[in-house]
Amino acid sequence: MSREILIGSAFATGRHKSVGDTVLVEDEPFRVVGVYRAASLFESGGAVVNLAALQRFEMREGELTSIEVRLRRPEDFESLSR
Repeated sequence: MSREILIGSAFATGRHKSVGDTVLVEDEPFRVVGVYRAASLFESGGAVVNLAALQRFEMREGELTSIEVRLRRPEDFESLSR
C-alpha cells in the first residue's frame, strides 16, 4: 500500500512539515510528497491519502461512498468516461 500523503499549506505550516517529512495518520507513518494550496483555510488544513488507506482507517475496506472528478476541459468527458 502506498504510504504517501499530500498536505494542505495550512496543515504544513501549523505542523512545520514539508515534502519528504513524515506525518502520522492513525499511528501509521506517511511520507509527505506534496503541499497544496486551496482557496479556503478549511481545505488548506486538510490532507489527501490513498483511497485504500482511508477506507482502512474508516473500517470500510472495499466500499466507496462517493467520488468527485473535475475536468479542466469538460469537452473531454466522453473520452475519459470509457
